[in-house]
Amino acid sequence: DDDDESDGGDNTTGAEETVVEEHGIEGNEGTMDIILEEYFKFIPKNPATIVLVICGRSGDLNDESKTQQSCRTLELLQDEDNDIDVNVGEVFGLQSCFGVGEDEVGITTDNKFVENADARLYACERDVKRILEDRLLSSDDDGQKIGAIIIDPTMPYAMGQILARLFENWKNRDMLLADDITVMAISVGDDKQSSSSWRSNLVNRFRTEIIAYSPVFKAEIAFEQNVNIINNKNNNNDKDNEIQYIDVHIVIQNEHTFSHLQKTLTAIQTRTNNLHAANMKEVLGGSPRYDHNLHLDRTKSFTPEQYAQTLPYDQWKMQRPLERQTIVQLEVVGVDKMMVKVRSSKLSKRKIKVALERTMVMASSSSFESSVVAPNVHDFTNVGEGCLLICIWSSGSAIVVWDGRKHIDINLTINDDDDDGTTAEKYVDMFEAKFIEQLPSLKRTLRDEQPRGYGRVVNFLKDVRVDDSDLLWKTNS
Repeated sequence: DDDDESDGGDNTTGAEETVVEEHGIEGNEGTMDIILEEYFKFIPKNPATIVLVICGRSGDLNDESKTQQSCRTLELLQDEDNDIDVNVGEVFGLQSCFGVGEDEVGITTDNKFVENADARLYACERDVKRILEDRLLSSDDDGQKIGAIIIDPTMPYAMGQILARLFENWKNRDMLLADDITVMAISVGDDKQSSSSWRSNLVNRFRTEIIAYSPVFKAEIAFEQNVNIINNKNNNNDKDNEIQYIDVHIVIQNEHTFSHLQKTLTAIQTRTNNLHAANMKEVLGGSPRYDHNLHLDRTKSFTPEQYAQTLPYDQWKMQRPLERQTIVQLEVVGVDKMMVKVRSSKLSKRKIKVALERTMVMASSSSFESSVVAPNVHDFTNVGEGCLLICIWSSGSAIVVWDGRKHIDINLTINDDDDDGTTAEKYVDMFEAKFIEQLPSLKRTLRDEQPRGYGRVVNFLKDVRVDDSDLLWKTNS
């Protein structure tokens, strides 16, 4: 009929349950109900709180084609025949504002440039706040607050924006939300992304912005099930098999969250027979609370004996440092200040190669190197705008890279075979000074040194050859 045809063509964000059901998916309701029932167990049992269920859009009294969307989570919680043990003061369903997040023809959209979109959002936020305040103030129990928020798959994106704005206000948060609030959202779709991304981000805002401090955990649980879709295109009621993705996004304030989540996942897998994948994608924690007493207690100190020493000491002994690697970065300075300096400071491939060759000659004739003949410099000029120069000799190597503009990198590696390491250090100092002497427009901007060898090397040779008794962090035990 006309109603079925209209709903079938409205592929709206957040209305997966309704669309799926109207298209004849078998087995969806049973699996969804089982998943919801198991995760409803995370709702805090407190008669002084209410469970707020955010559903899809409300109906339009002036347009019969825009009826109120069904809300399975609310129906399940309010069903007297179910086995759900939700010990709270009340289960309250809140319909999403009509027209919020919809374009001119009533199609759900995330487009922020729809006419009067901001005015609709503001009006909806004001109405939602008023409804919640009236509901809580009208309750028989003074001080009743929201103990859990359940977001139905039919809730649109724009309603999520309103919830975030409403509860991130600290006054609203303090007035409306219980201290141990639980938040849960369900995403249903025929692809892995579906609407799960924004729902996941929305629920995560409660962890990071609204609750913030430990113990608070945000968990992502993903389910995949095989479903049969009745194909009515040719009036032959053929059934097509497809994979449906169900994601649960939940924020919990419980120190035993991990064990509870694992038990819930196991229970769901035991109760269902058409799930071919169920896994916990991630669990995120909150920020640690400031412990005033801990920070005041500064009398306690920790000695090396209180730390594990076997593995660090074994790693320290297995090191075999062989070389000292030095990375030097050079930049041309003063080029733009005076035009007179441009010609003399401008770099070129030939200038840099000559500078390296002269530096190697001076380094080879110094007392640091046993070699008398300077090693050859090999140039590679077809690798971009600059050039690559490589020089290798028996006790080390030098690699010079120019970017074709104002920057030069030098990667210098020298054998580090003396006990105190001064020979290699002096050679690096001399090499850098002689190279800059050939190109006076250069200035060093960075210099890093690290050992190279094997055995998970992190120390230079001079540090490894220290006697064990000189190690401050190692005790006799």
